[in-house]
Amino acid sequence: MLNITTTHVADKVLNKFHVLEDEAISSWTADLRQVFASHLESGTYQDIFKEVIVRLDSEFTDNVAMKSRIRELIPGLLGPQVTSLDFSCIRTFLDKVITKTVYTNMDKCCPKLERLYMGKSFFFCPELVSDMNSKLSCFPRLMSLKIEYIAIPEMLENISKICPKLMELSLKGSSKIGDETTENLLACSNLLILDIQGTGISGSGCLKIIEACPRLEWIEHCPFNCDSDLQIFKSRKEMFDMIKKVYIESKNNNEGEELSEIPQMKSITQFKIKNFWLFNPKSEELIVSLLCPRLEKIRLDFVFQDMSYSLDASPLSSFKYLDTLDLNFYDSHNADMFTHILNVCGFQLTNLIFNVCSDYNTVVDCHNIIARTCPNLTSLSFIGDYENPSHIDREIDSLLIAHSPEYQPHTKLRNLTLGGYCTNGRFSWMLASARNIQNIKLDGNLEKLGDAGWTDVMADNSLQQLETVWFNTSTAMTMTTVNRLVEQCPRLRRLGRLVHLVGHEGGARRGDYTDLVDRAKMGNWDMDFVWVTPAKKIT
Repeated sequence: MLNITTTHVADKVLNKFHVLEDEAISSWTADLRQVFASHLESGTYQDIFKEVIVRLDSEFTDNVAMKSRIRELIPGLLGPQVTSLDFSCIRTFLDKVITKTVYTNMDKCCPKLERLYMGKSFFFCPELVSDMNSKLSCFPRLMSLKIEYIAIPEMLENISKICPKLMELSLKGSSKIGDETTENLLACSNLLILDIQGTGISGSGCLKIIEACPRLEWIEHCPFNCDSDLQIFKSRKEMFDMIKKVYIESKNNNEGEELSEIPQMKSITQFKIKNFWLFNPKSEELIVSLLCPRLEKIRLDFVFQDMSYSLDASPLSSFKYLDTLDLNFYDSHNADMFTHILNVCGFQLTNLIFNVCSDYNTVVDCHNIIARTCPNLTSLSFIGDYENPSHIDREIDSLLIAHSPEYQPHTKLRNLTLGGYCTNGRFSWMLASARNIQNIKLDGNLEKLGDAGWTDVMADNSLQQLETVWFNTSTAMTMTTVNRLVEQCPRLRRLGRLVHLVGHEGGARRGDYTDLVDRAKMGNWDMDFVWVTPAKKIT
């Protein structure tokens, strides 16, 4: 009901806005803001504010005549009940005039702000955000702050006192943030989520933050900016030698006991963080479960030319809560290691991200291994592989184990990302039994993916749960597939990018897209057909 109300009010606002004379917009917007502030709850006001902005986004980009009118409307809708400002989610907020006006007035207009997201749109105007620290002091309710790519040390001075309720902080990509800044973060006692990727904060600085912020659960870091070979916490040798020593002594003295029950474990400080990232880890380094017993996600990166040892991944079996594995093979494929890792932890995974730099012929058996070892996956990303012209696609596809009543891969899968070389056979094999699939994202080389692949899928799987389909590069698909998906998938909400369909030499026909949009309007479909850029954000 709330969604219906929000949509209805947004319709009324936009219908009136489009017929107003230019000189009347300012006073009308002020009156509208006053009415909303007096009669709407904070959440409803926020929803309408967001709905209006999102629906004006494509118009702002495509209709030059509307730019000046929208530049007056959006800042004018800022009110005391706006609780969230995101300068990164839509193109309208990339406009310098709107960005400057909203930023300048947000402290006076939005004192109840709880979430503030700022990023690259401010990168080339550092003078505009030079007073960020004083702006933040006007938002005592702020719980989530993202100042990505633009943060400098001055912005974080006394941040714990200025924003005492801060639970999420992202400084991603802000290279001027280093270890000297950590002193201002140590007192953020309510911090749950921290992103320091691309900053200059080292491993030792990261450790200080983790030790000082007892509630911290999720920390996105990069081992390359954490002293290169220093992963996190103390030095690699000091920390992991200590873990290995205690672990070996505990195993020798307490063979039959669970690790969590061993008294010696009390000598190790345990942290609440739920994610971890290791580069070319050694076997003993995987025993981070002793430090992070609540770990839910682990990222393992490998450059095999730099590895002079074999990896025993068996310590991964001690991660009781692990459900996400982000596995990256950057310079080749190691079939034995891949199989070994998934044999150890695959059964408990619900999300697998696999990035491999190798040809399709080399990695095709990985699909069989994933299906066998990871029966509970709800999300799978398989990216990075490429075509091998010296092999025939059908011969490679034939290595995939045929479906049967006893063998049904990916029955729980809801989200699929394929970012490598996509043949019709590979595509149909992955989705034939995935009757719960909701979102399909395709990237990489899709020039061999055509209507036949979708026909084969839908012969076995009617895709009744499908909500979004996204293909990011040129395909061999035509409007035949699009029409079939529209007609047979009742939950479909977004389909694109249609510019990458085959319609004639050089790409799809724009007329096919406009005809589809017209049909959607006539039929009142709640569906976003994307030519190049989405018109609305799908959550």
